[in-house]
Amino acid sequence: MSFSDEEIIAFLLGDADEDLAVRIRASLPNDPELAERLSHFRSVLNHLDYVGEQQYEPPSDLIQRTMDKIEELPTASSSDAQQDGEDSSSEMDPLDRPVVSFLSTPVESNRSRRTWLDSMALTVSLVVLCSLTIPAIVRARYESRRAQCATNLRDTGSLLFQYAMRQPSRRFPFVSSNGPEAFSGMYVVRLSESGLVPSSRMLRCASLNGVNRPVQKVIAIPTVEQLHTATPSQLDCWKCSVGGDYAYNLGVFEDEQLVAPKNVGSSHFAILADAPVFLNDCEELLAHDGKGINILYDDGQVRFLRSSCFASQELTLDNPFRNFHGAHEAGIGIRDASLAPSQFPPLAH
Repeated sequence: MSFSDEEIIAFLLGDADEDLAVRIRASLPNDPELAERLSHFRSVLNHLDYVGEQQYEPPSDLIQRTMDKIEELPTASSSDAQQDGEDSSSEMDPLDRPVVSFLSTPVESNRSRRTWLDSMALTVSLVVLCSLTIPAIVRARYESRRAQCATNLRDTGSLLFQYAMRQPSRRFPFVSSNGPEAFSGMYVVRLSESGLVPSSRMLRCASLNGVNRPVQKVIAIPTVEQLHTATPSQLDCWKCSVGGDYAYNLGVFEDEQLVAPKNVGSSHFAILADAPVFLNDCEELLAHDGKGINILYDDGQVRFLRSSCFASQELTLDNPFRNFHGAHEAGIGIRDASLAPSQFPPLAH
């Protein structure tokens, strides 16, 4: 079964429909050529990871400068041509020369010049084409990965809403204040214990592929019993990895007690989001080329919040990664959402 280049690129970017993705996966084990093409296009797309936001705009005077250079090329002067004619006529009478001798030189010269001009025109065309297409490819890839991340958040959020609907109090998974269950990644463990197992794809942000960050790949989701019997090193490994690339709500305080947030359909209360990387108690947003993050709210909507809002402190709503006291801890009240990466506990002390 053959696939076009466009279908393979769409599959690698996560834009392929389910039928196409299933057919490609089914063909891979028995089609070495398909595997090689996938590897080739994957390396090309990975190379674009490092293009970033660099602008590829051709100089406005590129064509004019090229034409000026062509005009400056040295040409044979009339005196040189006359001298060449005199020298050649002294050696052989023109009537005695073979016809080929008269034709070969000018034909070869014209052919050489045409070849050189064609090469220059091709070079200019390629430069202009690359200047126009590379930014378009980068933008399309960025938008595709941002959309795929939003889809992953919705899929994971759907499981969280199902979990809440099964609870008498309609609450999301609870994160303990201490002990082996004191980390936000317990959301994933609670879902798995309830039979709502998220796939590894749902816990990954496509825009972070190739980005160096202190997050380990999810190998398996542990049970609550395994958390309580794990060694300290194994427990730390699970805490850092089980939540994947996302940050989860740490809970809220009600009547001075830490409880899980309740699903009430609020459009301003964050439940899940792209996780920042914390360095020296400061969050650094690496997802989506550092331009912003996707956030899932209690009403099921996913919205994109730009990084400039954090940098300029223009947040008109609740900061999703700090409580009202500015700490990376559980919310102070029921309207105070505070999210953190998998390994974070609800209370720092």
